[in-house]
Amino acid sequence: EKLKFIICENPTSSNIPEFLQLFEALNVKHLVRTSLKNYDITQFAYRDIKPHELQFEHQSLPKQDLIDQFSLIIDSAIKNKENVAVQGVSG
Repeated sequence: EKLKFIICENPTSSNIPEFLQLFEALNVKHLVRTSLKNYDITQFAYRDIKPHELQFEHQSLPKQDLIDQFSLIIDSAIKNKENVAVQGVSG
């Protein structure tokens, strides 16, 4: 089975259950948050989805260290055949 990347906007406290349901249905194992910490990401960890915090300023480019961290996450996901969700302000 091919690795899947899901790109979406940030959830709100009221719709986190919908995101959890979607991510579980798609077998997402990594959640990369690229925007501000405006929701409780630990709820995803309780569902066996590993959270990764890679914040950078909206409408800007990430710095090289964040790109390197993201590459390591993707390398691990490929090796373990795990799907990845990436969340940002605008998806």
